[in-house]
Amino acid sequence: MESKKKITISFRNHEQKEQETELVKAEAEQAAAKHPKEKKEPILLEDSSEQTVYKLPMKKKNNLQSPVKRIAVTALTALIISFGLGFLLLRMFVTLTDETTTGEDVVPATSNTPVDEQGEVVQSVNPAAIDSYFIQAGVFTTEEKALEWKMKLTSQSVSSVVWERDGQFYLFAGSAPTKSEADTLAVQLQGYGVETYVKNWVVLKEEGSLSEEEADVMNTLVTQLEQHTLSDMSADERESLITELNGSASGEPLIKSLQNWENTDTFNLNWLKVAYGLEEMMK
Repeated sequence: MESKKKITISFRNHEQKEQETELVKAEAEQAAAKHPKEKKEPILLEDSSEQTVYKLPMKKKNNLQSPVKRIAVTALTALIISFGLGFLLLRMFVTLTDETTTGEDVVPATSNTPVDEQGEVVQSVNPAAIDSYFIQAGVFTTEEKALEWKMKLTSQSVSSVVWERDGQFYLFAGSAPTKSEADTLAVQLQGYGVETYVKNWVVLKEEGSLSEEEADVMNTLVTQLEQHTLSDMSADERESLITELNGSASGEPLIKSLQNWENTDTFNLNWLKVAYGLEEMMK
């Protein structure tokens, strides 16, 4: 069965194709010339130097200071300056002192404490004078003669004390705080065959210099003399005073008076011995 469709075959010439192709290109070029494509212009960045800079807000410092803080700062500054000036002045003083005392023995100007020949610190003492009544058994121009009569009294069982004052040597056989008491004792001594004379006598009337230990002992004993309570002093108390006076050359008479203690002291010879020892220690 024959088909009713018709097939048409067309053969184009090769040259004709080339002409059509050139024609299409020409038309495209003309169209491009009439409507050129818009070129995109580059976006220019602004100069960084002209850009606005936004900074975070900063808290302003409070330049106003409280009055208390200003005063404290001023005081601290003044203190530092004063310390500095003081240090400079001290350095200047030390330098001047070193220059002026080179090669010399320097004695501290602030040391006004007197010292004795052995270098011990001494102090002036001026105790209140004490009045008493002594029973005198004789007065001599030499110590040898006074000691000779002392031995005679000892042979008669009468104790006595040789007391040197103003170049004379007194021989005392007793003492009492009042004249009436002294007169009573003088009568008792006459029973031993001793001629006596009652006289007023002032002790510790002179000023002297003592070491610290000697002054302590003196203060203790002066109180006992004023109150006439030496008889109440125990052996331990006397020994303590002796120990405190050890090494004191001027205290030897007082040490002897405390060592040669009269246990039965009817005529108050201990009072005489202690008062004499204190006067000798003050010389």
